[in-house]
Amino acid sequence: MSDVETDQEPHALLAAWKGGDESVARFLVELTYPQLVRFFRNKVTHAPDEDDLVQQCMLAIIASPATPDRREVFWGLVYGIARNVLRQHVRQKHKRAREELDFDVVCIHDLAPRSLSSLAVRGGEVRAFIEALRRVSIADQTLLELRFFQGLTAVEISEALEIPRGSVQRRLDASVERLRQRIAEQTGGVGRPRSLPPLDALNAWAAEVRARMP
Repeated sequence: MSDVETDQEPHALLAAWKGGDESVARFLVELTYPQLVRFFRNKVTHAPDEDDLVQQCMLAIIASPATPDRREVFWGLVYGIARNVLRQHVRQKHKRAREELDFDVVCIHDLAPRSLSSLAVRGGEVRAFIEALRRVSIADQTLLELRFFQGLTAVEISEALEIPRGSVQRRLDASVERLRQRIAEQTGGVGRPRSLPPLDALNAWAAEVRARMP
């Protein structure tokens, strides 16, 4: 086994693969494939679509001319490709032209209101958390899930979403507030006031969801 395989740093594996070392392919796939499944799991409702999108991403990663030299740049490349693949899928799936679809406004629930997330969870607060993610804009959902489900750093999010590093926290704070509002709408009811969940609760629910993912 080569040093690159033993190290298993994703950017080194990708560089080795691009350099013709096919023996590292399995290690690269084992690192990347589950992360891509997590990315798409709450954004598509049919397993065949999820599998197809993950495969598209894997092919695009290999075909990309970029060869990241750091771990955070590698994951920025992976999730940047996944974001673009998702947007193209949404446009094609819902027959919406590029200029007609504003990802800062439209949400997955608007596009498929009767479809449930492919994440299997019990009812209650965690279910409301998942559904609320599908009721914020696709741009917000992508940012929030990179934070809560993927655990990306500000540098990795900046690379993936192509936004200034200094803007990441500000955007994340604003997205979290919109998510909290959606959760309150989901959990409020007759005779029950709507209360905004604390950040600790969001982290706890996200941890439970991650435990159910690959």
